[in-house]
Amino acid sequence: METEPPDAHVTLSEVASLETTPRLGCNICCNLDRALAAEKEALEPVRDLSNYRLYVFKGIWFICTYIELMRDSASAGCVYCKFIEGAIKAFAPSSNGVTRERGVTLELNESSIRIYVWRVFSFDVYWQAESISGQLESVYKHIPIRPDIDLPDSETAWNYLRNCLKICTETHNICKQKPSLPPPKRLIDVGLVGDGLVKLHETSLSDSWQYYVALSYCWGDAKFLVTKNENIESLREGISLKQLPETIRDAIHITRKLGLRYLWVDALCIIQPDKTKRDRKDWEDWEEQSGKMCSIYEQAYLTIAASSVSSAHQSFLGHSSRPRRFQYRIASEPGLILTARIHCASGYHGTDVPYSEPVDPIERRGWTFQEYLLPTRTISYSTDELQWHCREASICQCQEYHRVKKAPIISAGQSDLEILELWDEIVVIYTLRQLSDANDRLPALSGVRQQVERQTGWQYLAGLWTNHLIRHLLWQRNIFSTMEERNALLPAVKRSPSFSWASLDCPILPFKRKLKDFYRDVDFQEHARLIAVPLSDGDPVMLEGKLIRNVEVRYSDQGEYEVFRTPGRFEQSLIEDAQLESFDFIDSSGLPQRSVRRSSNHTNQPARKLESGNTVSLFVLASHQKDSLIYMITYHSLVLGISENGVFERLGVVNITDFESDLETRLEELVDFGSIGTQEIKLI
Repeated sequence: METEPPDAHVTLSEVASLETTPRLGCNICCNLDRALAAEKEALEPVRDLSNYRLYVFKGIWFICTYIELMRDSASAGCVYCKFIEGAIKAFAPSSNGVTRERGVTLELNESSIRIYVWRVFSFDVYWQAESISGQLESVYKHIPIRPDIDLPDSETAWNYLRNCLKICTETHNICKQKPSLPPPKRLIDVGLVGDGLVKLHETSLSDSWQYYVALSYCWGDAKFLVTKNENIESLREGISLKQLPETIRDAIHITRKLGLRYLWVDALCIIQPDKTKRDRKDWEDWEEQSGKMCSIYEQAYLTIAASSVSSAHQSFLGHSSRPRRFQYRIASEPGLILTARIHCASGYHGTDVPYSEPVDPIERRGWTFQEYLLPTRTISYSTDELQWHCREASICQCQEYHRVKKAPIISAGQSDLEILELWDEIVVIYTLRQLSDANDRLPALSGVRQQVERQTGWQYLAGLWTNHLIRHLLWQRNIFSTMEERNALLPAVKRSPSFSWASLDCPILPFKRKLKDFYRDVDFQEHARLIAVPLSDGDPVMLEGKLIRNVEVRYSDQGEYEVFRTPGRFEQSLIEDAQLESFDFIDSSGLPQRSVRRSSNHTNQPARKLESGNTVSLFVLASHQKDSLIYMITYHSLVLGISENGVFERLGVVNITDFESDLETRLEELVDFGSIGTQEIKLI
């Protein structure tokens, strides 16, 4: 394996040796001690001063100051301020813009200490576990003790993995596995340590339960050995490790080290079809086995997540990007090493910043999302450290405080409403990810879909659930995407029905029924109903509700699509699914008509201003209202274009809201809503 690069840490030969002891109660850093911070605040309450602030929020003490003040305190003899000053110098050269005026925030939590250098970086403070030989003096006991983070193939890392496995398998009741299904159709027999060959093993229904490890990883663009109909016999005879990419070789190494015999890797255990051909026989195995992803990952004894690498040709065990350290030796306490470590930003720690670009490549890929949700237990070889996740615990190797966001996992005992909200969360997170093959947008969630079907008995329809279809149809494109991003929302080849979020390649926001973040006591009412679901792919869904025809649509000077009746009388912004264009057609009566559709030239054409005379229809799905100091009601409608055969295509959504006493009066400016009867429509 690769050795650690020389600049990964500050070595002990570079550690500063301090001859002074900490001043009691430093007026700037409070010795990084919560008790001293509380004492100082009680004796000298500090309000919002221009250069210093001390306060507590939800049990966490915060000190907000500037580097210049900390340097002055360090010169006056505070060891902790001197330590922080040295860490900032080590982690951020002057070229990074860390000046004397840069703001610094000290976060003193009950079990952790974190330093934020404003808008640059953050680091954690601890005693290095290996340096603790006896009892700490009471003056130092408020500093937490942490282990160091070694490389993934070190003995320390192996001990961490074995300990997590032992605790989980022996003490976690909800992680107990009771396999009721046969093992995967194929597994890799990894053989013995030191053996240069592995074999593709065909299982059978008569096989007893076998412990196996599953691999979650990014394929990348480069080609590597996969199982095909034409080579499957030779792979059963034996596969040289030299033929396999490094990620799979690493997984084999881990499986052997754990004393297990079988490994499941999709590229080798599923016959891979030629995606340039549509030979049905060539796709049979892939469709059958990819549909069993749920049980394959659920029943795996352990799932290995190669989180830190973006290609199967990269070694995650040889990955050497460990967080940088800076160390101080306390001269008055020989052997004590005070350590600053750049805060881990990958994996669990990345959830501290919502919608931020994930550090680990595996978190950007679509297929790997359900591979994170489905397993009973996972060891993630993250960019910064090893991270353990099972149904009962989430543990990271650095042991620092982190705000772990609970994964949206579907499990037994949850109510329909809970599952509905979890599915919405899954769609939000999943649509932020990318796929190498955009046609996998729905197949890559098939395992999670099976979980929902098993728990609820609901009927599935292209990423939506027919039992709650009216609510699900109110999804919308994430309105925070830029116009440049909107121009590439449509796939190059039309796929999925237009009413499904899977027809677009962009982040999606499902409709929030309760609107908890905005209003309370919301009354949600559906104004449409499902008549019939498609019998086969490509067939339309039939709905019944109020259809408002002959509504004009245009592209405004403000860069938005709007629907309107008479300019200056009623205008309403349209949240479009993608760039729109007009087209002409002859209706069933032989008359020329003009309507609007999703643009088919989205990849090369800028957003265009639609000419006058383009008409669309509004299909009212639902409304919600709030009776409080202000009467508020909102109508949610789909914006539909009509195709030549009379079937409607979804173009976007319109949400008409007002805070006046009677919104229907305003709605009638667009159309006489009360006079419109219900009718059936076909939506593709």
